[in-house]
Amino acid sequence: EACLCSGKRSAARPDGSAWMTGDGAFLLKSGNAGITWASMTLDLPGRPDQLIDFHTVSHRGDIVLAAGTPATAILRSEDSGLSWTAIPTSASGSPISGAIHQIAINTDLSAMAVGSFGTILKSEDAGKSWNVVRSAGYRSGLLNLVTDPDRASWSVLAGELQTPDGTSRAV
Repeated sequence: EACLCSGKRSAARPDGSAWMTGDGAFLLKSGNAGITWASMTLDLPGRPDQLIDFHTVSHRGDIVLAAGTPATAILRSEDSGLSWTAIPTSASGSPISGAIHQIAINTDLSAMAVGSFGTILKSEDAGKSWNVVRSAGYRSGLLNLVTDPDRASWSVLAGELQTPDGTSRAV
């Protein structure tokens, strides 16, 4: 179910236009500086309320960009939220993983988005397409819980890993 949960974003402009996001494709719009709010319906296939958790929204004029989890697409409207298009994000042909945490429309054409694992995306056409400035790359984590330090797997913890490009990295 859609909800405004803590940590979600809102965006407001001096002209009184404002947007608010939340989980379950929760998206509200105000035209009077937040005195009243209208719920936005996403005209997308499937059940967006079960697929999308919005973390961020930005708007400039009639252009609205909303994103969150999953980071595989940024939603874009060019008619103040009446209709929406899912714009895919990808790095080297693979979808961006994790979440998009913040999005900003900087000028009439330029927009930036930042996400999980250091991902940075840039648009030079008001969000119609996105280019990867920095991708998440390959990261790994290792947790070794032991009750006896003499039995810890130090060979795993102090070994070398082979990265996809063939280089070795010490752990």
